[in-house]
Amino acid sequence: MMKFYFKHIIKKSLKGFTLIELVISIALISLMSTGLLNLVFTTNLMTKEIELISENQLKLEYGLNYIINEIDSADLIIAKDFSSTKYNNNNLGILLVNIDASSKNKKYSVTTYIYERKQLVRINQKYPVLHKRMDLKDFSGNNPIIDELESFSSNYNEKNKTLKITLKNKFEELEKVHYIRGVIYDFE
Repeated sequence: MMKFYFKHIIKKSLKGFTLIELVISIALISLMSTGLLNLVFTTNLMTKEIELISENQLKLEYGLNYIINEIDSADLIIAKDFSSTKYNNNNLGILLVNIDASSKNKKYSVTTYIYERKQLVRINQKYPVLHKRMDLKDFSGNNPIIDELESFSSNYNEKNKTLKITLKNKFEELEKVHYIRGVIYDFE
């Protein structure tokens, strides 16, 4: 008799779900999962946007620090107006000269930076003798430093011996004023 009593209790408690309860629970689960997936996708998009902004900011800082380090390590700095070239307003405005005295004949490595096709490009030319007339179109050794650049400007102040460099991409503008410790020569 005890066996029959437990079977009867178990059968009563094993009642199934109704169709309406099942449909409502599936609808609630799908709404919650849709909201959760939407949150995950939105967070993913925001993370990618933040990574892109951060990467572009690092590019600007790298390029600016690269130029400043090269200015500080130059043996000679020549203030030069390149009004005769196609890079009239899109150049660094100074020439950085490194002297290679280790070879038998002294050689001069002349470097500057130009802005063309949304890139900041380092250009270089080696000369056996420094000439008063150097034109940027004769330079070779084009090495892009920063890409996806919106604008580049540089302004050398002779009185204060400072160089103001401004780099701008679609996310931000970075500007730095740097005191030039090297000797400035004017080849005009």
